[in-house]
Parts: sequence; C-alpha cells; structure tokens
Amino acid sequence: ADGGGGGSGGVSGGAAAEWGSGWAEGEGQLRCLRLLLSSGASVEREYFGRTALHLAAAVAGLEAAASFAAAAAAALLEGDDALQKVAAMCAVVAGQSSLSQHSLLTGEEHLKTLLVEATDGAPLEARDAVASVAQLVPSLNGERCADSIGKIRQCASPCKLVFDLPDEMADAVVAAFDALAATDGGEDGAARPSGRRPTLLDSGVLSISACAELPELRPLGGRGGGGR
Repeated sequence: ADGGGGGSGGVSGGAAAEWGSGWAEGEGQLRCLRLLLSSGASVEREYFGRTALHLAAAVAGLEAAASFAAAAAAALLEGDDALQKVAAMCAVVAGQSSLSQHSLLTGEEHLKTLLVEATDGAPLEARDAVASVAQLVPSLNGERCADSIGKIRQCASPCKLVFDLPDEMADAVVAAFDALAATDGGEDGAARPSGRRPTLLDSGVLSISACAELPELRPLGGRGGGGR
C-alpha cells in the first residue's frame, strides 16, 4: 500500500523505492570502485580535465572519495617528492594555485626567514645581522640588500637571531655565506679591504642559514644580551 499521502511527515511508497534503489546502486558502485582500486587501477588518469578523485567526490560522495584518497595517499608517500606534493595539496586547499615563499615571522609572501648564529656562543644584536648581509651581498638587482631586511627578532638563545629578506636576496646571502665558509671564513684576511677591522664573518664565528623552523623567540621588549 501507498501508506497514505496525506500525512505531512509521510514518505510515499514510490519515493521510498526510488531512494532504496539509489542506495543499492550507490553501494554497488562503491564495491566496484574498491575492487578496481584493489586490482591496481590508476587514480591519476583524467576525464575531461578532472581526475578520478574529483569525480568520486562530486558524484559518489565522501566514502568513495576517501577510497580514492587512501590509494592516492599511499602512492604519494612512496615517492621521493612526498613533502613537496603534500605542500602543494595544502596550498590548493588554502586557495593558492601556486607555491611561494612566506616569512616564518610574519607570514608575508615572497620573504624568507634566515637564521644567524654565533658559533662561539657570544650574544648577537640586530646590527650583526645587518652588517653580515651588507658584507656578503652588498646589492642585488640594483638594491642594497641590507636596506631590504625586514623584521629582525632575537631568539631565546642570545647567540641566535632570525630575520626576513626578499626570497631572492635571502638565497643569494646563504649562497655567499656557504662560499665564504668553504674558504675557512677568509681568516687569512686576503679578501678583506685594507684597514677594515675583522668582522664576525671574517673570524669564522658566524653561521647563516635558511630557517626551516623558528627557534624559540625572546619575548618582545626583552633586554638584549650586549652584542659585540
């Protein structure tokens, strides 16, 4: 029987049958999907510009999409560039169509955060970072690199500083430091202009590198450690 169509909360027999048929069809498709995946079907082929994962999410729902995602994730983690791919996926989820460098201090785009450390444990000041940048790469593309330094923060460890530079300049500074370090820091003074006092770089007691993760920072307003 129809069950009466007069009730406001009633569902007709025809509607129930249609829903049941759709549910059974969906279950059948899901079982077929799992069978294909277990048999090694590719999840990367595109259909009119959309991957199987896109279609599964749009048509078959969350469970089917999860099945595709699990297979795709397993394949992704086996690759050598898993970190880059995960980063790209996070960027897409965040609405970014391309990857770009961001400051670890402010989140500002196209800035890279560098770490400066006194390898002899002596305290550093902001001027030490500025002087080191000016010595390593005085200018790039007609701009003074030291003038392009952004935010500078002292770390909880007084022998460390972090600071921002435009990404291209930051890469040039790190490359210049690596080249200097390969010559033992220029301790023989051959590359130092006559009359100039040895710098921390000249003395080989300073390290400059790209900052992959922020060290613990000194609270803003804290007193400095004296510098040199």
